[in-house]
Amino acid sequence: DEFGNLPPLDDINSRLTASRSRNIRFMLVAQGLSQLYCCYGESATENILGNCDCLYYLHSRDWVLLEKLSRLCGTAVSPHTHEASPLVSTSMLQHFSRDEGETLLLLERERPFITHLPDISAYGLPLGQAAPPAPRRPGPPRTLFSARRALRL
Repeated sequence: DEFGNLPPLDDINSRLTASRSRNIRFMLVAQGLSQLYCCYGESATENILGNCDCLYYLHSRDWVLLEKLSRLCGTAVSPHTHEASPLVSTSMLQHFSRDEGETLLLLERERPFITHLPDISAYGLPLGQAAPPAPRRPGPPRTLFSARRALRL
């Protein structure tokens, strides 16, 4: 379910921090920061965002989120005027095309990247049907561990 609509999870900040060090990943989905501010408060929300290595932005009207994403993308300085301007403006974020699947990716330690992700229907997946069985690799038959055999009893 959408993370922003769930009731507050106990100790979410320490769980996210501990899981990162153990290479455990979560996918948290929210429509805007206001959902998280209401549920967790400003400080906990900032900690949650700080524990996110990757941010995917599709579309939102949440002005606080738009400004935060614009700041996270950084600025460019004009070589002629020496004025700084945002690499990705809040206006640009507001006008992403849903039909084209425009998406902003902020991936761990990488520069911001705007790409086009097709709708899930474009992948030809059998939606609403059971997934086909996963292919199996050929290999030797598996045997169960036997304590008697291991201890030679």
